[in-house]
Amino acid sequence: MADSMSKLIKRIRNYTYKKEDLVAPANAIQHTGESLVLNGEPIRATHTAMRHLCIHAKIPADFFMNRLLPEEQIPIFNRMFSALDTEFMFRLSNKTLYGVVSPKYSIMDNIVLVDILKAADELGLGLKPVKSVLNPDHTKIRLIYEHARVGELVPMLELTNSENGMGSLVLWAGIYRYVCSNGLLIPVTTTQSRWIHYGADTIDIPDFHAVLDESVRYVHMLDQARTDYLSAEGKMSLIQDVSSKFSGRVADAVTSAANHEYHGAPTRFHFINAITRAAQTFEPAQQTCMETYAHTLLLKAS
Repeated sequence: MADSMSKLIKRIRNYTYKKEDLVAPANAIQHTGESLVLNGEPIRATHTAMRHLCIHAKIPADFFMNRLLPEEQIPIFNRMFSALDTEFMFRLSNKTLYGVVSPKYSIMDNIVLVDILKAADELGLGLKPVKSVLNPDHTKIRLIYEHARVGELVPMLELTNSENGMGSLVLWAGIYRYVCSNGLLIPVTTTQSRWIHYGADTIDIPDFHAVLDESVRYVHMLDQARTDYLSAEGKMSLIQDVSSKFSGRVADAVTSAANHEYHGAPTRFHFINAITRAAQTFEPAQQTCMETYAHTLLLKAS
């Protein structure tokens, strides 16, 4: 096993050791104003965990978190959770609550990725990890394939996962660009590529060859996009599409990347790279959405 793959697996295991799940009644959690208390122990909570708590208690999350003062939050929170007659699985890492889910939640945490990584390594595909993010909201692990490079474009596999109910475990085909570490993601249809956290008990090792074949096909499509020149009207239409699918903030980030790093995006190749470059400035889940959207621009050109 390559040293970089071994280090990634070690990181995943160390990350997992800090985690703890606690199934307890709703009234086990209380708000003190300074912190949350779970079974009498003070804990921290991520933004996502606080939203989960609000949703379970039917409290408007944005109003509660952004408009109310701590002294106003305490009675509302404690009254609502004291009245709930149900149990939750409280998911913690290093005394920080990162998710609140049903006790029926099928745990499919990042540790399951170790078996997938080992299987990929044992096939001798020449894959190595780059720029991996372990995050309970949205994990991203990238494996690049160095044996079929087209210029600076490299076929890629990516695994994404959410450990707190925000999304499934997903395997993506993709393209990695060495020059700027950009990634483009392609949904996989040739092999099992999605495992949900409710009802899934095991992970069947996917057909990595089929996924890499798909990645190779898109590498050539992106390389050919260098000759697909865009008019000013065409670029404006694409920016408007980005804005409508995401937000004005995302469209501004793409425009800035296009102008400052990709020569104003004269071709579809440059515009797609502006999207995947801008994506790296956003949080992981948004990044994945933008990188998936980028591949659709290749389909429109083909």
